[in-house]
Amino acid sequence: MNNKITSKLLTGLFMCASFCANAQYNKTFYNTQSSTSGFINESGIDVVDAGNGHTCTLSGNIGDAPDFTLRELDFTGSVVASQTFSIVDGSVRPCKLLRTANGDYLVAGYYFNTTRSLTDPFIARFTPTGTSFSCIWFQEYLSNNSGLSMPTAFGQANIVLAPDAPNESYIAVFAGDNWPSFPTYDKTINALRIDASGATIWNYKYDDATITQSREFYPRALVAGVDDKGTKYYIAGFCDYNITADYSFDMTIDLNGNIVDNKREYIVPAYPFGHSALYDAATKQFVLAYTMGANYLPGGIVVSEIAVTKMDVKTLAIASTDYYYENDPLAQVSENYTNGIMMDAAGNNYVLSCWNMNRNSNYRNTTILKIDKLANIQFFKRYNKLTDTYHGAIADVVDPVTSMENYAQIETSGYLTANDMRIFTTNTLGVTCGDENIHPGHGTYKLQPSLVPATKVLVFGDKPISYNSGESYNDSSCNASDPEYKTTTIPIMASDKQINVYPTVLSEGNDNVTININSKTAAAVQVSLCGIDGKELKRTIYHANAGANSLVLDTQLDLPGLYMIKIYSADNKINNIVRITKL
Repeated sequence: MNNKITSKLLTGLFMCASFCANAQYNKTFYNTQSSTSGFINESGIDVVDAGNGHTCTLSGNIGDAPDFTLRELDFTGSVVASQTFSIVDGSVRPCKLLRTANGDYLVAGYYFNTTRSLTDPFIARFTPTGTSFSCIWFQEYLSNNSGLSMPTAFGQANIVLAPDAPNESYIAVFAGDNWPSFPTYDKTINALRIDASGATIWNYKYDDATITQSREFYPRALVAGVDDKGTKYYIAGFCDYNITADYSFDMTIDLNGNIVDNKREYIVPAYPFGHSALYDAATKQFVLAYTMGANYLPGGIVVSEIAVTKMDVKTLAIASTDYYYENDPLAQVSENYTNGIMMDAAGNNYVLSCWNMNRNSNYRNTTILKIDKLANIQFFKRYNKLTDTYHGAIADVVDPVTSMENYAQIETSGYLTANDMRIFTTNTLGVTCGDENIHPGHGTYKLQPSLVPATKVLVFGDKPISYNSGESYNDSSCNASDPEYKTTTIPIMASDKQINVYPTVLSEGNDNVTININSKTAAAVQVSLCGIDGKELKRTIYHANAGANSLVLDTQLDLPGLYMIKIYSADNKINNIVRITKL
């Protein structure tokens, strides 16, 4: 498309004097119920975009806890809906939250039945009902036959929509169980496909064709991507070899559960944390984020790194691996972990939810790392620095009124001792309560993958799970008097009326868009014309004066469709987004 923007700027941008609001929040939800302490507490488990500027969170406890909580928050962090679900005849470990196309939510995790002393995968579907959530179905998928105990934090579950299916259906992966013919600690990968009602379409287990030593396989990431043969589902995770070495692995399956790319292991020490992935349609790559390091090995301090590996979607050939860590000799940070990766709204950057630990203190701090597609760091920040936290996941949320983009991160307040959920949001520069910059270290690494053939076997069975519902959580907001917080007010526009843009529908032969704005002081203004997919077509920087102003854009758009005009302030914050239609 040939696009040309010509403009005349008389003056600048109104800098939001009395219409500002604090868009970022930092809140802790205190668990008032009795709970147990496991290997790692995970009260802050997952967060997703709930639409309309809202988030939906998943919280619970690891170990033998019988309950978990869904909670919807608005753009200010206020609770809109909340519900706790308690298991009648066992305990659960929820791991993943997914929002469906119709606004329902799926929760995937592990269910321990006290009567049968077995741990099986579970998936449940919920729908928002005013200020609470209603359960549509709560299903156990029978896969175990060896009486395993509750999976630890390593046994992450994942679930994604099957985008190439004729009807609504989902594919999920879990840490599997022991096959009778293998040694005690051999694990399988359990993958299954269900329909919208929770009924099983197929349920498979995958394991090495040849077992030479005891090992455990934990799938930690699941994402769908398109290759030249259709849609395939990328599974990544880590392999535990008798606690002497941990390797990363990946493989892909098709919509029917057949192996497309056989299991590969990366000969590099990898921690069990992390292994989150996404599919980048623009680059046709799977992007895998995980933790690379070996701190438990003898021989001194070995700094663990946050690793990002890019793989070609067709062949799984490795394009690059970059690693990031805190490079501060005074801090002597020895642990840098990641647990989630997402793409920002424009599709230009990857945002990672992380955490690190300073060897000079017992604090584990949540961090956010933002990198562009060339692996350059946009920001690397630590949050809640004087509290012990374990992060969960991150989501991208855009307020429909202000078009302000925020990153929402959920975490556990307390690594081994507490069971409270914390959620905080930042702007696109990572600014919020309690943030500070990290001294970044950045390097590259060449992975050496080896092919490890895998086989599959079909398993059957599912049954409903009995549950009750209730609620007993309290919340507390970020307090500027708390020593671990630095309160920062982020000015945002209250509505599109702050800047008047017209017309928003361009008829044939009319390519001009007028923007009337006011500026309290002289300021730099950036105007960007984008496709509806967020891809920027062109950006121009103008130098504004104070006063009433008019800006005319000659879009000269060749093709009809939906477009966006984004207006930025000098510090690169989005002040306004207006959608226009070219007829």
